[in-house]
Amino acid sequence: MHDYISYKQRQGESCLDNIRLVQILCNPALIQRHWDEMSEIIGVDLTPNAGTTLRKMIKLGLDDVIEQ
Repeated sequence: MHDYISYKQRQGESCLDNIRLVQILCNPALIQRHWDEMSEIIGVDLTPNAGTTLRKMIKLGLDDVIEQ
């Protein structure tokens, strides 16, 4: 039972991280300068396009460097 609770707690924390990432990336105040700065930190062009998905952003590790 303890393992299940720990698993659910980690799953909830991951979900909250993703929600925070969505809130930041969907901020209408973001301009190209912000995308350029985030791209420089992560080392990949993050400027959104038609193929941009939350899954891709998570795979890039944005949830780990979001505070920068």
